Amino acid sequence: EAVAKTHAHMAHVHHEREHLCAQGSMGILSILLLENLAAMWAQGPKKFFKKTAQGVDFFIVSTSLYLEIIFETLTGSQRVIAEWWRFVRIVHGAYETFFHSPIVAPLFNPSFGHGHH
Repeated sequence: EAVAKTHAHMAHVHHEREHLCAQGSMGILSILLLENLAAMWAQGPKKFFKKTAQGVDFFIVSTSLYLEIIFETLTGSQRVIAEWWRFVRIVHGAYETFFHSPIVAPLFNPSFGHGHH
């Protein structure tokens, strides 16, 4: 009985932490989407989407936010695809950090910031 109570408590704690992580993720994705929309507004949609990296970033951020919002309603193969998409988002985030971050990119690409990116 004590083991069952401990297991139930740990499951509840895990669920709460998972919920907090999802909320944090949605918050970050919302900020990134606002950043994309502001850039699109400032540049105009035609110029914004002419830059492939911006178009890809917009697609990944908006799709990720949508999937986070509906994630709990997904089942079966839909849920597997949403989990796979989280991996895509991680790879995209790493790429953006290593190749476009003004803080990190120069460490990996010495020509960063000199018109070569």
